[in-house]
Amino acid sequence: MRRHCGFQSLVAVQWGGLVALLLLLVGAAVVAEAAPQVPNRPVCGERFAVAFHDDKGEAVVRQLRAQGFTIHTSGPGFAAVSQCTQQQGEEQHQQAAQQQLAPRRGLFEGAAELFTGARRAMQRRRHLRVLSAMDGVHVAEQDVMRYLQRTTPSPGPIASSEQRPASATGLAHIVRRMLRGALSSAGLSGQRSGEALRRAGSTPPNPYQPWELDQTQCAKKDEPLDTYAGGEVMPWGIIAIQANSTNVPNSTVNSGITVCIIDSGLWKEHPDLQPKPNSLSGCGIGVGSGDDEACKYPWGEDIVGHGSHVAGTIGAPRNGRGVVGVIPGGADIFTVRIWNTSGDVSQGQGQYASDLVRAYAACETRLDALAKQNPSKPQRMVVSMSFGSAGPLTVERLWFERASKRKDLLFVAASGNNGSEWGSFLQPPNGPQWKSYPASYNVATLLSVANANCNGGIAESSQRNDAVAIAAPGTGVLSTVPDAYKYVRAAVQLDVDTSKALAAASGARNGKAPSYPEARPMQDAPINGTGTMRLLADCGDAPKRSSAAGQRGTVGGQLRAPLFNACTAAKGGGVCMIGLPGHLDIYEESCLAMLSCMDGGGSALIAWRSTDVDELRERVAARNRSAAAQSRGRLADRGGPASLRGSGAPLVQADPTLSMDAWAPNPSLGGGGGGSGDGAYDDNFDREILPGARLNCGTKCDCWNQMQQRMQSGAKVLPGVFIGSRQALDMLNAVRGSSAAGQLRPKANTLRANVTIFDYPYRRYDGTSMAVPHVAGAAARIWAAFPSCSALDVSRALRESADASKLKKVGSISRGSGFLQVEEAYKKLKSFNCK
Repeated sequence: MRRHCGFQSLVAVQWGGLVALLLLLVGAAVVAEAAPQVPNRPVCGERFAVAFHDDKGEAVVRQLRAQGFTIHTSGPGFAAVSQCTQQQGEEQHQQAAQQQLAPRRGLFEGAAELFTGARRAMQRRRHLRVLSAMDGVHVAEQDVMRYLQRTTPSPGPIASSEQRPASATGLAHIVRRMLRGALSSAGLSGQRSGEALRRAGSTPPNPYQPWELDQTQCAKKDEPLDTYAGGEVMPWGIIAIQANSTNVPNSTVNSGITVCIIDSGLWKEHPDLQPKPNSLSGCGIGVGSGDDEACKYPWGEDIVGHGSHVAGTIGAPRNGRGVVGVIPGGADIFTVRIWNTSGDVSQGQGQYASDLVRAYAACETRLDALAKQNPSKPQRMVVSMSFGSAGPLTVERLWFERASKRKDLLFVAASGNNGSEWGSFLQPPNGPQWKSYPASYNVATLLSVANANCNGGIAESSQRNDAVAIAAPGTGVLSTVPDAYKYVRAAVQLDVDTSKALAAASGARNGKAPSYPEARPMQDAPINGTGTMRLLADCGDAPKRSSAAGQRGTVGGQLRAPLFNACTAAKGGGVCMIGLPGHLDIYEESCLAMLSCMDGGGSALIAWRSTDVDELRERVAARNRSAAAQSRGRLADRGGPASLRGSGAPLVQADPTLSMDAWAPNPSLGGGGGGSGDGAYDDNFDREILPGARLNCGTKCDCWNQMQQRMQSGAKVLPGVFIGSRQALDMLNAVRGSSAAGQLRPKANTLRANVTIFDYPYRRYDGTSMAVPHVAGAAARIWAAFPSCSALDVSRALRESADASKLKKVGSISRGSGFLQVEEAYKKLKSFNCK
């Protein structure tokens, strides 16, 4: 019986094997049939870097080709190779078939992936053995991908991990870090550069969402240098590192000091990146094609927006527009564009470290050419490198070690943005994290830069390790970007009399109008403005919600009783002031308000949400009633005369339970006058996020159809902006005036404003990438004053003058020597008496 059972089992196994084999054959046939036909093209496997003795170069190249390796890039003492075929590879066929047969996968998918990974590992080991055995080759290793160290725009600085109490260890510390990292990764501030951004895509952000320009903590520390819309700004980082000092020469043009920026290019059409006062040149390197011809691609383009941002921080001039860089008097900039030369617009597109060696060499070649052209003047170069990844590469390390023997090359690199990676959460609060390269090579003339925020800490994302040399501003950094990444901004400028009227309406004791959230442009409105100050036209309140309020704005294809009548008060080019009542969709109401202004002869539209203004008015009234009641109670306690209890009552403080922060001299104006000078509103309205209004309310929206018809007939759509409830209430009170009894009354209007919508090719970014150009620019600026000093002297001066006291409770493993200080570094380098 046992033999019989065994025989049955054997037969069953054989039949099962035959059935499985049959299924595999059928599956293979189906896969072959379903796989799309792809033209034959070179398909290359994993890439390897080999280092060899210079005198063996030709022999090594012959051996590589004899073994079937394709050489992708090469240079003195190294080559990057892989094995390629001229046919569509098996893995590519399988991938194409799996995309076609996604529903049929699943059962053996995991096993297949494991098998593929194991097979690749075996192939990798075999290739490395073959390469290592070649005569003259002393190192063979897998090539490494490097990524741009960039994060997406952040709403504000992230608290430093070192600002926690010293007792924050153990499980509680780990949980807190994991939660913070998870929240950061889900939000804007935590998204990292490299592969994550590549997967996320590269669509430029919406240009009509500019609130982070002025609503972040770091933004409030910028210094406006002009009062007009979009006027020049000195970013907080420039002030913090003493780059605004007049004691340090502010130009490096014709000094013999060049900044070489290895990045995604530079948008040379930017108004802040023009040839004068800067001197701009560059090189675009092709990669991965086997073509070693240098500089065949354009360098003056940037489809990522990364390199232009770096360049602006280094050399944006003091010219009355945009931002001011570390070298405001003009800089010699040489750009090596190596990212996105193929047209791939993925942010953080990776490049092989072996290809980057060619970029380093391009900087060196440029320096040698300048030295040959100017034999009587010492030539020096600072190389800015805002990229990196885990894993050293011998070929790359050897290049830096050789270059460090020169006295005229200084390198500045990003310490890395993966400090909030999941793997780092198990580290102790001050424990070292893994290193990013090339920043972490042990080279004396290479500075690894950490990301310092504007609150005196180090950003959570900034990698901490003993390779960090110095910290510099990298959070909320405002700088130049290409036109594709611009903002569309709006400004409502007031003349002197109008500003005084708004100050009185708000009750500000300092006589100045409060600071309001920046006006937001309506999408589909033109990039234009009124040009001059125009009268503010009060178009009146929209009708209250009725029984028909929930209906659409049209009946039978025609506009029903209009939500807004023509704003005749704006006749002759006034600025229409219209509150949107919230009866319809905000897009449709914005469109209807624009038609009302156009029909009335206005020149621009200022709109707001009436419901928000009504809510604010009620809050101010409640606050004033509470304050008046408290005042009467105090007067009664003191036996004061009843005549003091009326409208002429002295200034009284608000009820703190209402969260108001100011004083109220006149309830009829709904104003305050507190020590902050911001009137009678609470801080929540300072941070009010305005809705994204637009005029295009859809193809089924008759208002938009009418507007398009008018535009086809030659009519022009007016500039339109949306303002916050606080500004709207102050403008209404200023325009309408008030009575002693607190009732609004019509009043002859002489108040004026200028409404402008304009392009703004500047953005705020976070990351160690943004910290690097501060150090690179500072190094070039002080080196220009003392060109006889060596690269090692400049490196020492920067590190020894850094101020550790400016970074609160932050250890050296996070901030290196301390926070960058330009003027102190200048004094330190001067003290070296370089000969």
